[in-house]
Amino acid sequence: MNIDVLFWVMFLAVAAIFLWRLFHNQVALHRIEQGTLPEFGTDTRRSLDVAGVRGEVHYRAARHGKYPSPSCLHVSVPAIRGQAFFISPQKDVDKTFEGLGLTGEVTLGNPELDARYFIASPNRAGVQALFSDPKAEAFFKTAAAIPGLDLIYLANGHLGIRLSPLYNPDNRPLDEVAKVYMTALAEFGESVRAQMPGAGNRSVDFFANMNVMFRSRRFKSWCSIPLIAANIAVWIAFAETRPLHVMDAIVVTGGVSLVIAALVLLALRRELHDLSLPGSMLGTALIHLSTFAVLIGASVGLIFNGRWDRSASHNSVLPIVSKSSRVHNKTRQYYIKVPSPDHPLVPGQDFLEFSLRQAAWQEVVPQRHRLSLDYHDGYFGIKWIKGYRVDKSEAAN
Repeated sequence: MNIDVLFWVMFLAVAAIFLWRLFHNQVALHRIEQGTLPEFGTDTRRSLDVAGVRGEVHYRAARHGKYPSPSCLHVSVPAIRGQAFFISPQKDVDKTFEGLGLTGEVTLGNPELDARYFIASPNRAGVQALFSDPKAEAFFKTAAAIPGLDLIYLANGHLGIRLSPLYNPDNRPLDEVAKVYMTALAEFGESVRAQMPGAGNRSVDFFANMNVMFRSRRFKSWCSIPLIAANIAVWIAFAETRPLHVMDAIVVTGGVSLVIAALVLLALRRELHDLSLPGSMLGTALIHLSTFAVLIGASVGLIFNGRWDRSASHNSVLPIVSKSSRVHNKTRQYYIKVPSPDHPLVPGQDFLEFSLRQAAWQEVVPQRHRLSLDYHDGYFGIKWIKGYRVDKSEAAN
């Protein structure tokens, strides 16, 4: 199959997956809006009114099976704009990234709360003034005592709290539980308005949007799409210019990509610090981004390593040491093993394997037949295979 045709087939497949997930999410949201899911169903969203305050409630039931997740209750009420903060449980990784200067937190001067929670905000003085208010401090301490507290936040004009797993020992109806938190949030909002008046700062909105995006379960699931596309790109690159030594290609292209990603990270160090993303969230984002960088770097490097290469073709006739077969993706594959024609960069690649069709594989006699291998040096010094064939005309020495 022509490599360009293969690329477009893979591109259309990824586009189809993207559109299907988009359609699936829209159908799920429509069902929630129409109220067709039960109150304690898989995913429920609704609006509630409490004492003249209209809030939003999102309940997600616990999921079991191969990909389990705890139950979650998310309640939010309208609040001021132009200010933002996020409070989440402190993890060891938060301290690690803070020590590296990649994130920063707000300290309240309360050793117990500072040790237990990571507080992020572009307005550190405002948050410290807020929690010096007796009502706000009492709300925070009460919320901190609730098992499962996952997040308290002010962002994009909403003040919210999220519990995961949901703490409801009395098995009260969801609406009653949500109304209790809505009332507490509305009272807390009065302190927020008094201590943190809206500033309308664009940097605050950027901080809030980035934090909301990285905390979104949907964002985490959508991260899989570019990773799938990057994996397909690597597969296409290997199909077009297969490297002679796979580990050499991985070390060279992956190493260069990681160095570039590290330099970009250092250049954005200050911006990341100002975003104040929790360490666990920042770590997850960096893992995704570095994996994506390595995959894309490997695919681009391998493709241009062959397309830009103008070196002369080398031919090596190698003795076939052995042959074997194994099942891969429910299909039996047939291989022959030959010694490496040169010394690879990474040790442990003294022998190479090549696949053959079953009929050709059955005719191969190890130690008698040989493999004629054509390869190039590569534009980036990564040797790649142009072609190979079994040579039955002479016996191996």
